Amino acid sequence: MKTHTAIFSGILTGVFATLMWINIAQKYMRYFGPAKVTVINATGDTMHDVHVSLGRSSATIGEMKDGRQATVPVRGEFSESSTHVHWRDAAGTNTASAGDYMEGCGLYHSTVVVTPDKNAKAIY
Repeated sequence: MKTHTAIFSGILTGVFATLMWINIAQKYMRYFGPAKVTVINATGDTMHDVHVSLGRSSATIGEMKDGRQATVPVRGEFSESSTHVHWRDAAGTNTASAGDYMEGCGLYHSTVVVTPDKNAKAIY
């Protein structure tokens, strides 16, 4: 009987320790993971070939219809930078800076709204 109790206690301790480690590891991995950018299309038109850049790093979103949003991780190394959104529409190629502050790690996440006047505005 004591053997079964010891084994059961050991299993419970192992499960508890594993769950605690997973919780700590997820926070650590998110901290050192890539910055994320959410782009919201409020232009009134479809945006084609959308991609975001932070310094020399970039991520592709693709096509975004009006009123839609997409979140992408921007992988790569970059220092302090602002989010830039690049896209194509019926009028041609566009680029807009959100004027926000981003770094390559540390749970950074920016939400950027692209407005009808083709400007980008960071919202928090």
